[in-house]
Amino acid sequence: MGAAAVVGLAGWLTARAHRGRAGLALWRRPLPPRVARWARAPGPRRALRTLGLAGLAVALGTLLVASAMPDRLTEPVGLVRAGVMAIGLTSLLAGPVGRLLSPWRLLRPPLRARDPDPAASTGSKGLGPAIPTTLAVAALLIADLDPARLAAGLVGYALLVTAAVAVRGPDWCARGEAFEVVSGLLARLAPVGPDRAARNTLVGRSPLLGIVQSAPRPGLRGVLAAWSAGLAAAAASRADWWGEAATAAGLAPEGLPAIALLLLAAFVLASVVIRAATPRAFLADALVPALAGWTVAIGLTSLPAPDRVLLETVAWSAVLAGHLLSVSAAHRMTTARFDLRAARAVQFPLRLALIAGAAGAAPVVGPG
Repeated sequence: MGAAAVVGLAGWLTARAHRGRAGLALWRRPLPPRVARWARAPGPRRALRTLGLAGLAVALGTLLVASAMPDRLTEPVGLVRAGVMAIGLTSLLAGPVGRLLSPWRLLRPPLRARDPDPAASTGSKGLGPAIPTTLAVAALLIADLDPARLAAGLVGYALLVTAAVAVRGPDWCARGEAFEVVSGLLARLAPVGPDRAARNTLVGRSPLLGIVQSAPRPGLRGVLAAWSAGLAAAAASRADWWGEAATAAGLAPEGLPAIALLLLAAFVLASVVIRAATPRAFLADALVPALAGWTVAIGLTSLPAPDRVLLETVAWSAVLAGHLLSVSAAHRMTTARFDLRAARAVQFPLRLALIAGAAGAAPVVGPG
């Protein structure tokens, strides 16, 4: 049923294009000036980043208390995972929460970054640094770690990011810090965000506007592959076949070494699929809605709930909505650059990948 919906939407968009009509509308509405000024003011941003620092301290403190007094606090790791999921969902609804809450944005840039020399700034501005950090965060969240080991992993991650920021400046987070990068990608679907056609004025907008207006960045396909690998590993780690395979190899199915191997294999496979599905680099942005849908679905199905059928139905609906938005975004992006015949050819591999993804949603997240 999901695959049929994707095929149907793709056919409808193509038929409209043949008649000279656009796909889904890219509407936008300016926000009231007072709201826009408040959103861009430094004071609220500084307060939110202080809140983010406090949240990180609370998460680490919770894990340490739980490791010292396990009878006093149950499911501390689940609380940390729920906090991460809340950041993702809030990014979808309200914008780049990962950036707004980033405690590393409170750090002062190094002297070299305060007085930049354009001739010396030859470093890449791509998203490559976010690939290993995204895989590292995924491994920590998926593996079955006790609170003390998870706290140690998060402290190690925080120290690595702090070292990078000390050398490169806080702006490094926008291309290297996993939470900020993935949150920023999810925020492209938020109903409030910048309109690049109007000098980044904050507007209420269509979910597609932030995707269609995105500028291609080097390394994006790698980040999407790492994100996809994390989702695939989270789903596979619950499956019986993975438990049997890991046990046969002498590994604990949910241990960090086994999860790291699973993530690496999923990353290699996702890299190949994404490269094949997006022959033009700009099309990689069209995959963001589909991955957002899968992120919501995997997060929801990991929650304990008395009514699993309702939860799985909502999760499957999120996957389907994400795939439909990806088809619409790809159609908009290709027809804006090519004639209709060439646009169909360019987006054909992506449509095939989205159809396959929608068809595989039911056995992974529930009814469909």
